[in-house]
Amino acid sequence: MNEESNVQQPMTAQASAPQQPQSTYCGAQAPRKVRRVGTFTMGLCLVVVGIALVINMFRPSWNMLYLFRLAPLVLVALGVELLIASATKGDTKLKYDFLSVILCFFLLVTGFIGVAGMKLAEYVSPENIYHMEQMENQWEEAVGTALAADPNVKNVETYVNYSFSWPERIAMPASLSELGQDAVASVTLAGEFKDVQMFLQSAQPVVQAIKACGVETPDIYLSADGPNQTQYNLNIHGTFEHEKAVTELDSFVTVQQWVEQAGCYMTPDEAERWQAEQTDATREEELAAREKEVAIREEELVAKEGELEAWEGELSAREEAMESQTA
Repeated sequence: MNEESNVQQPMTAQASAPQQPQSTYCGAQAPRKVRRVGTFTMGLCLVVVGIALVINMFRPSWNMLYLFRLAPLVLVALGVELLIASATKGDTKLKYDFLSVILCFFLLVTGFIGVAGMKLAEYVSPENIYHMEQMENQWEEAVGTALAADPNVKNVETYVNYSFSWPERIAMPASLSELGQDAVASVTLAGEFKDVQMFLQSAQPVVQAIKACGVETPDIYLSADGPNQTQYNLNIHGTFEHEKAVTELDSFVTVQQWVEQAGCYMTPDEAERWQAEQTDATREEELAAREKEVAIREEELVAKEGELEAWEGELSAREEAMESQTA
């Protein structure tokens, strides 16, 4: 009994002793911080576009199109943000915020389309269309009145070219003087002129009368007949031609010849090329006709050779028949 009690006491003491906590360290590291690149650029774009919209609300005359010309600066801002983040990242992990970048470009494109749509709608509004028609009528009336009494004028055609040039030309011209090259006058002179200088001398008062109609540098097309079915054409376009006297524009005159086979006027070079093409086409047609004729002759020759072979065969048969009778 004493021995058993002595044995049980150490076991009980061992069981009642507190257990030491075990270490749970297994080599795991703390997660790294993540910094998104692109968020700052998106925020900056939102701020800039928002400020521009507010300014446009209070100053509608401010042209927001110039803001969207700076769209490439978005790439610059994104690159600067990436460089700064790379230089100061330390233990931070960089990650591209593709959603921010996409939203940033989407914001720019949407804003540009919106402003362009508003400007386009404003440009083609019913009021502006009516204004353009009125200006075209004014231009037609002014040129027609100026040239109505000129005996050298055979025909006059006028129109206004309302080209939509983005973004330089979006404002409607307020008067004829602002039309410039968009005002066009096409004049055909009466009579027949022996040479280019006579044509230019007759055209000079016509050009001066058109310039006096209120447009400084309109597009003027002049044409007249020359000897031997020729035609003179002169296009006065731009400031350089308008600054010179009409009689000094002989190098700008185009002389065209009427080509009966083609049914139109052509320059000498054009007529020469056309004649060469027609000559080549005629030669090809003649060659094709000769080849067709040769093919027909060959077919006839083959048919005659067949007939000759048939006659030779019939002759051989008769000779054999005669030899058998003789034998």
